[in-house]
Amino acid sequence: MDKNLDNFMSLRRNNFVERMKNATDEDWNLLDEALKIKNYPDNNIVFWALQVIGDRTETDEKLVDTACSILYKVYSDSVVDEVPEKIVSNLIKIYSDKKYEYARFRSACVVYLLGKSESPVRGVIKSEVDFYSALDVIKEFYTKDDSLRDFIENKVLA
Repeated sequence: MDKNLDNFMSLRRNNFVERMKNATDEDWNLLDEALKIKNYPDNNIVFWALQVIGDRTETDEKLVDTACSILYKVYSDSVVDEVPEKIVSNLIKIYSDKKYEYARFRSACVVYLLGKSESPVRGVIKSEVDFYSALDVIKEFYTKDDSLRDFIENKVLA
């Protein structure tokens, strides 16, 4: 494994948060690579992501985007039996808020993923409107950001 990736994956929660608050393109690339690895992230970072979305006290877009990216990975990697309604409600608020850029996209991906799930968690998406609104945000990014097309086609919509 690449030494930079190994160091990134070894960051403790506070160091991880600080690094992602000031994230460079390299940091985003490292996060993307780390999220492809089965046992990443650890429970402390997952808990942090749940807090960021659940409490909605964090306003830094980079951190909200990071948290949404982590939740997408967690929810897409395993069968999820339960997601707190507060998390889903706040994800919907994030993708509806134009002040966010990529956090809107990531939160929409999580809502869409949960909405198309075959698990009982699908029931937390209270309305088809929320599901299709998430899909509209994904389509918006599909047409305006070529770098996301492969991800959308091969991961989100697959």
